[in-house]
Amino acid sequence: MRVALYARVSTWDTTQDPENQLFELRRYCEARDYTAVEEYSEKVSSTDKRRRLELYRLKADAKARKFDRVLITKLDRLYRNVLDMHLFIEEMTGSGVEFESIKEGWNTGSGSIGKMLMSVLSAIAEWELDNIRDRTNSSIARRRAAGLPIGPEKIEDARPELEKLLPIQYQRLDAGILNQTEAARELGINRTTLNKKYKAWRDHQSQQQGE
Repeated sequence: MRVALYARVSTWDTTQDPENQLFELRRYCEARDYTAVEEYSEKVSSTDKRRRLELYRLKADAKARKFDRVLITKLDRLYRNVLDMHLFIEEMTGSGVEFESIKEGWNTGSGSIGKMLMSVLSAIAEWELDNIRDRTNSSIARRRAAGLPIGPEKIEDARPELEKLLPIQYQRLDAGILNQTEAARELGINRTTLNKKYKAWRDHQSQQQGE
């Protein structure tokens, strides 16, 4: 079986490295005679959709059927939100690609049981994220009251990352994976801006093909 390996750690967790997850996934493949055809890893928050470039690359490759199954170590490495997880699974299965979590011991090829486990585990992951947010907000309130800094002085400019992500979204639009409203929402820009950029990109593609 051809498989893709996906690993993610959060930006705030400086003690973790995606390579640790990839190491586990590679060993899992060797034990089951899977063929790992591609690896995707990133250090980004699960909720930061604009910067999850590797996840978008994985989705595009799944649409192209470059592999048969996606492997992760745990469900929360992919998403913590139940709705996002369901949409991702539907997108994968719609492309004919299965999904498997190795530590939680389930895959979408196991039928209704796999789907049930996915719903339960993703609900738990979302609950855990809510708890993290509550603790973070409490910490911010305490530090603000004490006159302490609550974050970095500078915010990273997202423009370079956005420009990298746009062509991937254009490909997903061409493939019918999502519509312009959904693409604009994921990028954090308005639909009019996306439509102009998308039209310019398609015109450029047409000119290149005509040369």
